[in-house]
Amino acid sequence: MNNSITKVLFFVIALSTSIMAFQLVPISRKAYLFNLCRDWNAWWNESYLLADAYKSGNKEKEEKYSKAHKKSNFYRQKIYKELGITPDIHGQEEPYQFCERIGFDWYVNDFLD
Repeated sequence: MNNSITKVLFFVIALSTSIMAFQLVPISRKAYLFNLCRDWNAWWNESYLLADAYKSGNKEKEEKYSKAHKKSNFYRQKIYKELGITPDIHGQEEPYQFCERIGFDWYVNDFLD
């Protein structure tokens, strides 16, 4: 009798744990998308701040700008992949609009002042 009660309680614990884990899937998806937006925004700001180095003749500054621009494009493509769109289609949502919709706040002007 005691053994069967233990088995039933273990089953209830396992079932409730799996239900709780399944309920956390949307939360982790939103956190993943939020982090994508954060990374894209950080690298976009970095490339924007280094834009004056583009074709400046200073190889080190050009390399930093190139790296920041490539990283920004990398995260933009990941956002496009998550949205399921291609950038060639007109009328589709830009990454910054998508990021605002999921709750990401922009602090672009803080970097430019």
